[in-house]
Amino acid sequence: MIRIVKPSGGPPELSRRGGQRIKEDCDSYIETGEDYRSGVKKFNFDSNIYGNSEVREQLLLAQHGKCCYCETKIRPAAHPNIEHYRPKGSVRQSKGCTKLYPGYYWLVYDWDNLLMCCPVCNTKKNDLFPLLDEDNRARSHEDPMECEQPMLVHPAIDDPNIHFHFSGSVIGHRTRQGKETIDCLDLNRDALRDKREGRLQQLCAFLCIVKMKDEMSNNGDFEDLVELANQEIRAAVSDQAEYSAFAKQLKEVRRTDWGTDDVAPVRPDSP
Repeated sequence: MIRIVKPSGGPPELSRRGGQRIKEDCDSYIETGEDYRSGVKKFNFDSNIYGNSEVREQLLLAQHGKCCYCETKIRPAAHPNIEHYRPKGSVRQSKGCTKLYPGYYWLVYDWDNLLMCCPVCNTKKNDLFPLLDEDNRARSHEDPMECEQPMLVHPAIDDPNIHFHFSGSVIGHRTRQGKETIDCLDLNRDALRDKREGRLQQLCAFLCIVKMKDEMSNNGDFEDLVELANQEIRAAVSDQAEYSAFAKQLKEVRRTDWGTDDVAPVRPDSP
């Protein structure tokens, strides 16, 4: 996971149409809140507003075309999902808990609550949104959210380097929030581990080439190979690359050589 910098305010159409729908939904909740809380009545959210093309384009650009959580590149054919950080329809504290209705209906069209994620992460997270203290959960637009302490890392608000580290191809946690996020999204699932392991092997090979440059300093062909290896490493640690957070935290990758100034120090914590 990398830090995401979104344009402030979001698309005007989201603010205009979404703002009107938020007002309508809040008014409806005031009238029949008991029905919404029981799950008998549910909101009819408009994906054409929160998932319109401009919203998707801005999110994909801000996220460098990657899932906001696992950093897998989102292919056009993969039908990327609009992710509501605070779930919209219902919410659960943990996987074994009963669903609470409604979800954060007043944030469905809120730009700060929207991200883009891959189908797998979207399915894993679903309506999970654990808090440090469930009693502080805002259950309606009339409740304060300032008391909530979310246990999921928000990549557009929080600094992922504070919460995560890597040991080989395994993502580990520095904080309780990091652990909750890893568990909720299954960020060590086999497919991700395999992809990070493949990237690790590639980078180790490139790093070996770079380390040999002094021994082969008089070999012009080898110097070209070293430059190619350096280019590949620079590309791997750029925000545009898949799994760049993982690449940046490899012990062998030095910020002075490849410009990875935002690399967090690698700690020996257990995953």
